[in-house]
Amino acid sequence: MNWLYLTIIRTILVVILIILVKEDKSKRLLFPLISAILVGIYSLIYLLLFENIGKKDINIKNIIIHSLIVFIVLNISYLAIKKCPNPAFFRAFVGLEIVLLILFGIIYDKYYINNINIIGSFLIIIGLILISCF
Repeated sequence: MNWLYLTIIRTILVVILIILVKEDKSKRLLFPLISAILVGIYSLIYLLLFENIGKKDINIKNIIIHSLIVFIVLNISYLAIKKCPNPAFFRAFVGLEIVLLILFGIIYDKYYINNINIIGSFLIIIGLILISCF
């Protein structure tokens, strides 16, 4: 399937997820922690049913770092969405991710970047300032 279709599907699912989080009434971090446990169960089932892995396919160090970052991002996202006056403001900061990835691409010469990408990054920064400060 084309990456664009997958990204549109992901976007719709993320919007549903954000609405569920914003409307959640549970105390503390129960919602994201229980969700993470269920995601782990779904992932284990998928791994056992559909993936054929060998020891060479597993990089334990990267898996541990990835899982720790996902755990932190999950909890921070939950708290940010709950405290944010409008969940759209929370998602606006995906623009900052774009800017950081473009900077990474420029510094390490990893991805194709043109002048339009750089101009777009400046516009993202202006938009983030307008959303977060006014």
